[in-house]
Amino acid sequence: MYKEIIMKRHNFKFLFILISLILFGTCSDDILDQTPKSEITRENFFTSENDFKIYSNQFYDYFPREGRGFADFVWREDNNSDNQLANGDGNIFAFGANTINDNPGPYGGGGWSFANIRVVNYYLDRLEDSPLTGDIKARWEAEGRFFRAYLYFDKVRKYGDVPWFDQAYPESAPEIFKARDPRATVIGNIMADLDFAIANLPQNIGGKTRLDTYVAQALKARIALYEGTYRKYHGFSEPSDDLLNQAIQSAKVIMDQPGYVLHSEGGIARSYPALFTVVG
Repeated sequence: MYKEIIMKRHNFKFLFILISLILFGTCSDDILDQTPKSEITRENFFTSENDFKIYSNQFYDYFPREGRGFADFVWREDNNSDNQLANGDGNIFAFGANTINDNPGPYGGGGWSFANIRVVNYYLDRLEDSPLTGDIKARWEAEGRFFRAYLYFDKVRKYGDVPWFDQAYPESAPEIFKARDPRATVIGNIMADLDFAIANLPQNIGGKTRLDTYVAQALKARIALYEGTYRKYHGFSEPSDDLLNQAIQSAKVIMDQPGYVLHSEGGIARSYPALFTVVG
């Protein structure tokens, strides 16, 4: 009798283990592998227009603002041109001719990093895979491509030829070790990004919170003028006239809008200093 009880318990234990193995062994990955509901992930975030709006807010921090060192002040960027003379040795590196190591951080350099460009490309990659369609998708793609153009313009000014990345490659991808692309190729891609931004950003004259088509026109005018004159006066073989004409056309679009006028307070002699000077 005792042996019979022991055998029944043993058989029951064996049966329990067998059933458990069958149940857990046939569970699918969908049951055991769940996306965390309390964390933002690639799978649960990039699904709505508001998600892309929130993500793209960080791009605006790429614009220069006071407090980041002399090279980032808008009014000091011309220290590296023939428009003004810096107080001190401000023009310490020649734009367009730097190598990776001759543009140190303390002097406004350290600009070889492509981290910010990868952030924008990651956004554009997720946008491409998102359920957004039509004008909404194009509007947010335009915002991303504007900032990619803006960031690449800084790279071209500092280094000339730079590698063009149009997607966010993983760290182990061989593509991230590609050679530099020709300066003219990168400029062509920049202008294509800006043309897309101009066509798809909203026409929001006077808006102060997000990009509009006129901001894209202004950046296009600036880049086209810069690169057109750079080619013309540095003896580049690439044509300069087309870029200079694009600069004229983009500037004229802005000038023809009644919402934008030159500051004229104080008359011809005082209007410029009055715009930037606060008299106590």
